[in-house]
Parts: sequence; structure tokens; C-alpha cells
Amino acid sequence: EFAMSARVALQRALSAMQRLFAPHIPFATEEVWGWWQSGSIHQASWPTTNDVLSGCALTDNFDQLLDATCTVISAIRRTKTEAKVTQKSVVEHVSVSATTEQIALLKLTLTDVTNAGVAQVIEFSPHDAEYIATTARLAPISDTN
Repeated sequence: EFAMSARVALQRALSAMQRLFAPHIPFATEEVWGWWQSGSIHQASWPTTNDVLSGCALTDNFDQLLDATCTVISAIRRTKTEAKVTQKSVVEHVSVSATTEQIALLKLTLTDVTNAGVAQVIEFSPHDAEYIATTARLAPISDTN
């Protein structure tokens, strides 16, 4: 399921980027387009927001949604880096303190944050400050020797 999600995201991004580059590097984009699409890239429609974001959590506060999501994922990744473990390591518990508006936005991307952070539990608690405070606790590493 996660691999499929990654492939769809990559396909959408590649398609949009190729169409955006087509006017500037026409021969290269036409060649690459032919590897995985039928027809000419120069006859393909110009990419739209809907092409890239269809099926994504849409909100009027997209910038705030992206900032909040990146803040939490960055905190999880930082915890793993500081512990000198791989980013694939399981996080047992993530605690996020944020405003109620930020929590509502984060809940729209909860599955993405959970998957990106390999988190088992993410718990939210509201506070009044505008910053997002995140703590992550790594799962115990099992010794398989």
C-alpha cells in the first residue's frame, strides 16, 4: 500500500515536471515522455493543481497544513538522527502539542505523518502558543543476534 502511494506521488510529480520543462528542453522531455506515456508531450495538457493534488487533503490553509506536517515529521526524523538509528526505525509514541487549528490540520495528514515517521501512536494535546511542540519516543530495538 505504501509503495503504491509512493509510486502514484512520483508519477504525478514526474508528469507535471516533464510538462513544465517541455517548452524549455523539448527534445529531452519528448524522449523521456515516450518511455512511459503515449502521444507527444507537446500535445499533453498543461499541468493543473488538480492533476497533482487530486485525492490529497485539501484545505484553504494549505501552507499552514504543509508547515505543520513538516514540523512534526522533521521532529520525528531529528529524534531518529540523534539516536543514530535508521529512519525506518519504529517510533513507539509521538506527542504533539499545538493549537486546536493546527491539530485539526494535522489530523488531515495523520496517515501520512504516521507512515513517514513509522509511528505507532500519535497523540495530540491542545495549547495556546502558536508553535508546535513534538516529542517522539523510539520503540525498543530488539536484539536479533
